[in-house]
Amino acid sequence: CTSTSVSYPGIVTVFLGTYHWNPGSSGVPGTISITAGTGDEQVFEFDTWCDAGGMVTRSNLTEYRSSLLYALPDGNSDTSKFCSSKNVLFDDDNDANTPDVSLGPIMSEDHYVQCFVERSGKDTEQGHFVEVALPSDPQPCGFYTYCPWIETYLWTGRYRYRTYPDVPLETWYYNHLVGTKSGIFRTFSQGYDINLQASDEYGGWGEDGGSCYSTETIRRQELYQNVSWPCRMGFDDGVAKAMLAPISVADGDSPCLTKPEGDIVANTITSSLDTCENVFSGFICPARCSPDLQESGILVCSNDQWT
Repeated sequence: CTSTSVSYPGIVTVFLGTYHWNPGSSGVPGTISITAGTGDEQVFEFDTWCDAGGMVTRSNLTEYRSSLLYALPDGNSDTSKFCSSKNVLFDDDNDANTPDVSLGPIMSEDHYVQCFVERSGKDTEQGHFVEVALPSDPQPCGFYTYCPWIETYLWTGRYRYRTYPDVPLETWYYNHLVGTKSGIFRTFSQGYDINLQASDEYGGWGEDGGSCYSTETIRRQELYQNVSWPCRMGFDDGVAKAMLAPISVADGDSPCLTKPEGDIVANTITSSLDTCENVFSGFICPARCSPDLQESGILVCSNDQWT
């Protein structure tokens, strides 16, 4: 997910969630590379985090906001672990001996939050495109955990499997970009360990080293209505598997009060424009093309004009 606010223009925070517990002060191994739409690339370590509050990964956007704001549903007596208690810290003088400047919170009631789901059939050499999830959509990355057990009451010795699809989200790792603009952002991670592995990267765990395992090939029709997910941003056979996301960044200019109209939205699905009015400058409208067509760019609100 990402967050941005008109009160703090030109700043966006990128959040990656995991079901693993809070890591403590040292963080976890690995780095994430984020290339903004402007072409500027930054590489971050996974050493800044906040509490996700045990939210079920298949929750909707309202519940994701509650997790980012107040570590709900579990809550936490230590409010310093809330994402809303963390600040955007910026090194304005490139001097390691002076403290970073705070540019405001990474998350507040005023922040716009967007999360993403993967788009099937929209891959390029640069990575895998994802699209903004609608507010009512269940978010991605839930998976089943399989643990075989013996049917002793039948004395058959046959194995069966218990499934646990409602995986809780425990930790948000975050990093922010300052002085950036809306566009297609490319991001991928590398050098991580079990704390950030996707479920299909596990080889099994348990007392015998393999008594339980998890998988991303779960029943999509049952849980997601055929929606897949951007759960793994590492490497496949040495090739970076990047996520390409249309990320909105508030720029502080005049908002767009009306939906885009005319030729600029010709051949789009009308209902996909429903969230594109009364939006901040920098907002990317999640316009979707009519069947059998593909978009040629992104539709952005820029100082009360759709471009």
